[in-house]
Amino acid sequence: MSEYIWKTSNYKGGRMGVILEAGYQIVSDRPQDKSIKITEKIYFKPMLLQYPKSECLNNEDIKYFCAGLQLMRNSLSEAVQEGFYLVIGLRSISFSECYIQIEDFTGSAILWASETFNIPIPDVDVYSDSWKSEFLL
Repeated sequence: MSEYIWKTSNYKGGRMGVILEAGYQIVSDRPQDKSIKITEKIYFKPMLLQYPKSECLNNEDIKYFCAGLQLMRNSLSEAVQEGFYLVIGLRSISFSECYIQIEDFTGSAILWASETFNIPIPDVDVYSDSWKSEFLL
């Protein structure tokens, strides 16, 4: 099993900035732990350090982060050889809670993947739901 390769990313979008450290490893065995399946070849593993080294994320925050990886799935899958799996781990994340927009977790995952694997950012359709005061991907 390979070690994680860690990369820091600084996302500035909406009204919130997100600084995160995430890493990846290529493994020959499908993860059997509580990793979240993005595709058959890509898995996400929350590995957040304890506060104050990282903010805590709830299930909804993690869902939006995984949505960003899901939007990058085609390009990420191309980076993984047949018979291997890509495991992405999120080690730390920080952001200003006073201006939190949950969609920025999606954007930060997209930016991290783009920078880490040198792949283009896809066009993403975003819609505003003014009744719920949220954006939809």
